[in-house]
Amino acid sequence: MSTNDTFTVFNAGLGGATALENIPNSYRNSDYHKYTLSIANTFSILIIQFGTNDAARNRMADESFFINDYENLIQSYRDVHPNLIIFLSIPPPVYLGPQPINKIYSIAV
Repeated sequence: MSTNDTFTVFNAGLGGATALENIPNSYRNSDYHKYTLSIANTFSILIIQFGTNDAARNRMADESFFINDYENLIQSYRDVHPNLIIFLSIPPPVYLGPQPINKIYSIAV
């Protein structure tokens, strides 16, 4: 990399959405089409930020659904962009009492 390199950043984040597939605010099934736009773009690096909506305990009743849906999301990008470098980022724990309210932290760490 040199100082003459240029980069294009495409933010396909969607506030209020989740990577879980079979719920009303699913990222992949959103009316805003951010997923469709993002997967159609040409890029070499993808950063997926696990958000608060993904980490909420009420959505994590069955961790296998969460894991499966995230694996499906990641694979959907790999299917279109096989050489894609993917980084997964997790939010820090959020506390409203003695236990974190975002369960993803305890799964990912």
